[in-house]
Amino acid sequence: MIPVFNAGQYLEQALVSVIQQAPGPEVMEIVVVDDASNDIDVEGLVRRVGGDRVAYFRQPANVGSLWNFHTCLTRARGLYVHLLHADDRVLPGYYAAMEMQLMKHPEAAACFSRYRYVNGEGELMSVAQPEASSEGILLDWLERIATSNTVQYSAITVRREIYERLGGFFGVTYGEDWEMWVRIASKYPIAYVPEPLAEYRIHEESISGAKLQSAQNVKDLAWVMRTIQHYLPQALRKRVWKASTAFCSRAALRHANSFWRRDGNKQAARRQLFQAFLIHFDREICREAFRLYRDMMFNIR
Repeated sequence: MIPVFNAGQYLEQALVSVIQQAPGPEVMEIVVVDDASNDIDVEGLVRRVGGDRVAYFRQPANVGSLWNFHTCLTRARGLYVHLLHADDRVLPGYYAAMEMQLMKHPEAAACFSRYRYVNGEGELMSVAQPEASSEGILLDWLERIATSNTVQYSAITVRREIYERLGGFFGVTYGEDWEMWVRIASKYPIAYVPEPLAEYRIHEESISGAKLQSAQNVKDLAWVMRTIQHYLPQALRKRVWKASTAFCSRAALRHANSFWRRDGNKQAARRQLFQAFLIHFDREICREAFRLYRDMMFNIR
């Protein structure tokens, strides 16, 4: 299921990456769910690239990312659901690996792979750290995923019945996936493939890019971390809260540094710093923040 809104410059790459490895329509459906895009003729592109192999559905009006994801989930007919955002891609072997692990481990609610970060041009930036050295069920996964989100939409496939039991994405539009992965992990085992089989694209036009500019990303993550607490055993809550807030605060500091040193954007840097202090504060964060404030004051980049 491929949700799209104004990602016309990337959609063809996403579609091609799927079609090149997709089994026949009797085994796997491919559907583009368009949230009333106005940048290109999405249906025309789908027909040109996918022909009759790819189905197309357009929302009558823009409904926002969360409802568009909900539409994807409710329209999906297969045993397994992969939500591939239109600006991301899968690498050869992704679907075969997901199916193999989910069939091998019927107790697993989902399976995800390692993934690569690429920029707007599709160039490799980095590769996510492996969660395990070999494929199979992850150990101690609930605490690990509750501490920091190390899963991307493009890399995870979930059994449709799990979404039907637990519900869809809600609450916020940055970090809503983190809440979902923890919700699932709190009730079911998760399988993993250490080979990088998906790509997550980082670019300024994405929802994530806009929220980073305003620092709404940190506010959304604060909501996610509070929500996650309800999914954890009492014995884990305090430890996870301390670790997750520290992780998010340091991530905000990295964004602040990037906004200033790469873009010279003091306003965005200050917004990230302010939110970083609101969710967590320690000596290391204080030192890094002081250094960044000093450099911005004297225009040192």
